[in-house]
Amino acid sequence: MAKSASGTEIVGKLRQADVLLAQGKTGTEYLYGHDHLYSPAVLFSSSGTVSVRYEYDAYGRRRQYTAGWVPSSLQIWGNYYAFTGRELDYLDGGNLQVMYYRARYYDTDTGRFLQRDPLGIDPAGGNGNPFHPTGQYADGMNGYEYGKSRPLTNNDPYGLTVASSCCEYTVRWLLGRDFQVRDLYQKAQKSRDRNMKPCLKKIQCGKCSDDTMGYYHTKRKQIVVCNENIRASQIKEVLMHELIHAIQCDLSRNCGHCMRKELEAYYYGGSCSNPPPGLSQEEYCLKRAWDSCGSIDFCSGDNWKNYIGRFQFPPDMSDPPRIANRS
Repeated sequence: MAKSASGTEIVGKLRQADVLLAQGKTGTEYLYGHDHLYSPAVLFSSSGTVSVRYEYDAYGRRRQYTAGWVPSSLQIWGNYYAFTGRELDYLDGGNLQVMYYRARYYDTDTGRFLQRDPLGIDPAGGNGNPFHPTGQYADGMNGYEYGKSRPLTNNDPYGLTVASSCCEYTVRWLLGRDFQVRDLYQKAQKSRDRNMKPCLKKIQCGKCSDDTMGYYHTKRKQIVVCNENIRASQIKEVLMHELIHAIQCDLSRNCGHCMRKELEAYYYGGSCSNPPPGLSQEEYCLKRAWDSCGSIDFCSGDNWKNYIGRFQFPPDMSDPPRIANRS
């Protein structure tokens, strides 16, 4: 149970894609309105009226106002979510207020982190070039700097690197250092389509139009990790899933083919390793596969339960070098 400096209990929180949407306080519920950095700018009552307003300076010091813009105490509302939606911690009896950015703490008075960047440096240098010393630093040579000194536009939700580059850095780190991802990446690089062209040309982070976390584009031969819909902890799972699709390479020809491909990707990508009560691992993997295939036209009228026992389980892993099916 979280408490503010005044001791008010926060009994409910609602998040979507790491953005705080609502907070419940004892007996009352408030909805957040946030600015472009996801800093709470206003609290709405359940009836939709403004209860409190917030403003921030460039590096996050918060000021509180009533609905009519009269300055008020910061502690009376019990809201400990502040700059960029991160939590404000009250230490030393409230005399020290610092913000918890997960990997480290941030001080809004100085506009700096209180610990060095835990990502440290990469001895290989930028883009694998050991003679590019400034490229060794994931988020700049100043290990305490916030948002590359551009706090009005940059956001660092994990205390590691600005949000615009967090996805890219994580993907690069996984491809180079995680043995599971690296093994799939090497296989994807060997896979060829029916015209003997590479099945994987590019991996990038980018925006997606819906709630998709990632996809493999079979025509462009590229993987896109959707950096606005995904948390850093989910990137490995999504990347492994899409690398398996790059190894498979070919387009789905019917619903059964789609389900077989997705079953393999979900199983070896680790996305169905912990089935909920009442489902076997095979059933859970098929259900996850149906989440990807069920909306496709040629699966209309079908159901994931119809595929129980139809495929080998665990599924065989696609093993390049291979040529995609010509049919």
